[in-house]
Amino acid sequence: CYMCVAMRDDQDEAGAEAMACARVLHVATSMHAIIESQQISGATLCMRAGMHCGSVVSGIIGKTKFCYDLWGDAVNVASRM
Repeated sequence: CYMCVAMRDDQDEAGAEAMACARVLHVATSMHAIIESQQISGATLCMRAGMHCGSVVSGIIGKTKFCYDLWGDAVNVASRM
């Protein structure tokens, strides 16, 4: 499972949200192109991508094994697309 996040450079800049979405879309389409051309043991790989805009909360979780994670409605909606 992979997650790609783009941050707006300036919250007051017009079109900043669209530019952030365009960067995420570029990564997703690039990953699709790479995956479509690869095969592992004769099986074709597939990928599902979901995008959504909104605020998130992030942090490090774990006591012995640490992991970076994101939470929020934007993450939940994108994961269900």
